Amino acid sequence: MTAVIERFETREPSFPVRSERLAAETGVIPRSRFDSDGNVYRGGASAAGSARLMIVGDLMARFRQQAAASATPGFSFDFSFDHVRALFAEGDFVMGNLETAVSPSVPYTLEAEHINARPHLNSPISFLSALRRAGFDAVTNAQNHVYDAGTRGVLETLDAANQCQLLHTGHMPPRRTTDFLSSTSEESGSVSSPISTAPVR
Repeated sequence: MTAVIERFETREPSFPVRSERLAAETGVIPRSRFDSDGNVYRGGASAAGSARLMIVGDLMARFRQQAAASATPGFSFDFSFDHVRALFAEGDFVMGNLETAVSPSVPYTLEAEHINARPHLNSPISFLSALRRAGFDAVTNAQNHVYDAGTRGVLETLDAANQCQLLHTGHMPPRRTTDFLSSTSEESGSVSSPISTAPVR
């Protein structure tokens, strides 16, 4: 990781790299509904000939949400999705825009809401595991806060998404290839769409 950080870091981080943190736990993470078959991720559609896609906007854990989660055992964000969990269960593929870094090496938003007079978005891994338990299958991290935790934070965010069984697209590690998402039903056969989702290995 050090070689990648040295190669791609465009500016010196303006925050301390942390080794001590508030305790965040992932809890039980449901297995992904999609299996990798070479460069294709396959999952079954619930109805023949169709698939219900659910795509939502910004998933972020700002100061107040992190403060509420920090008061729960394991820094849990599950309460944040109580009103939408049943809705997402109806989707064949649920994706959201991850509008935060997930870097244990950098202060969370709860610890530093602004850095250099700019909003700083960084969340614990428990935010991603709550997303997975809420029914999310994938996140995109191509957004304006992806670099809030620097190059190390980008790589740690990708690793955290992998740990939480979330497919991801947007920012990629070096030497990325495009994979495909495939939905299969008995009557319609297989339908594939390009999506860069390969996890960091």
